[in-house]
Amino acid sequence: MTPAAALAASQVEGLRRCLERAPAGTVPPDSIHVAVSGGADSATLLAALVTLTPADWADAGFATVPRLAAVHCNHGLQEAATALQAAALAAAAHAGVGCEVLQLDIPRIPGQSLEAIARLHRYAALARVVPAGGWLLTAHHADDQAETLLLQALRGAGLEGLASMPWIAALGAGHHARPLLATPRAVLAAAAVELGLREGEHHVPDPMNTDPHLDRSWLRARLWPTLLERWPSAAATLARSAGHLHDALEVVDEAVQCDLAPLEQDFDCPDLPPLFGTQTPVVPILAQVGRGVGRRRALDLAALAAVHVPLGAAYSHAITPFRVAQYLSRCSEFPVASFAQPPRTAIPIYPDSPPDY
Repeated sequence: MTPAAALAASQVEGLRRCLERAPAGTVPPDSIHVAVSGGADSATLLAALVTLTPADWADAGFATVPRLAAVHCNHGLQEAATALQAAALAAAAHAGVGCEVLQLDIPRIPGQSLEAIARLHRYAALARVVPAGGWLLTAHHADDQAETLLLQALRGAGLEGLASMPWIAALGAGHHARPLLATPRAVLAAAAVELGLREGEHHVPDPMNTDPHLDRSWLRARLWPTLLERWPSAAATLARSAGHLHDALEVVDEAVQCDLAPLEQDFDCPDLPPLFGTQTPVVPILAQVGRGVGRRRALDLAALAAVHVPLGAAYSHAITPFRVAQYLSRCSEFPVASFAQPPRTAIPIYPDSPPDY
């Protein structure tokens, strides 16, 4: 089997896995946007997707061949931004699909990670591009997944962090899918050559990937080669472990949803302060409920701060501080008076995304 054929087969299996792990009722999308960064991996993902036959799409669970389009985010944060954009446009042209360029304005906030801020703005912009029911595909592969698991472990992450990147997650009115999470980087690199992708034209190196000040870049350049020398299949093994951890996380999410089910009921507590009226902005409950933060602390934060954080794969379950206060008022450990504060401005956080990717 040629490298391109191996990548195509891996994509078909990956798309099938995304559908299997999607929320109940999810149907295959009519349209797919591919995020192209200007790097080699996303260019190869796009070039390989357009080679899939109707039979390949059918094997992946799609009744029809979806419309494909590319989208590139120009963060404007580095000198290479112009070259990355040009490469992304060239990769899209090589694949024969259109490419929309999103020019982002990333604010610099003292004390905040510029990478994290850029990530939030990037996914917020991409969410606006994906139509209802559509999918956004990114080229995160098995090596990326293994690196993420290692980085999360070194940070002392809990189950949510160790589960790393999910195969599919909600994004705006559609979904963000990663069909290459079981595909090694080497398969992509070999397929890129066969697919006619040329460095300097269809993809260019991203300086951030070789910046030793960034943890992921240091791990990739210094630690990863040593690990592979001792454990050649480390990427596949660690990626598989991340999958097991994500399965465990889904079980926890199901239990948490059962715990929070009373919050979705209509309550009648006329003695609560007026500020918790039904017009209070809707907010999802903290994802950390049941994951180590503690139910009391998580619900307290949700009610007081109106934090806009997802509840795992079901983060779209929106709860008002009003209902939280009503529910907690029934528990002796939560006096209603402790919620008599106006909620702060909600802080949007992209769902199901590890802190560093």
